[in-house]
Amino acid sequence: MDGTDLPIILVGNKLDLIKEEDLFNEEEEFKSFAEKNNFVSCFRSSAKQNINITEAMEFLVKFAINKMENVNKDKIKKKESIILEKHTNLNANLKNNSNCC
Repeated sequence: MDGTDLPIILVGNKLDLIKEEDLFNEEEEFKSFAEKNNFVSCFRSSAKQNINITEAMEFLVKFAINKMENVNKDKIKKKESIILEKHTNLNANLKNNSNCC
């Protein structure tokens, strides 16, 4: 799964346990991992301190809605049209058919 059909975000919990001086180096690794593995986004979070929980879920829902809207727009653009043409043989067949009203 690479996030093209189903958007997947990476949420790293326990942000409250990381020392502030270690956060920068770990943040770069975190973002790099998310990018290499085709996550649509990544968030560091702390459920205990309610950090980025709502933001991560809101991002995911908005991303999914936007993707669905774009897919629907593409379907409308690609919609095939039907061309109706006059069939000259149809009228001749109706006149020759004795069972026709």
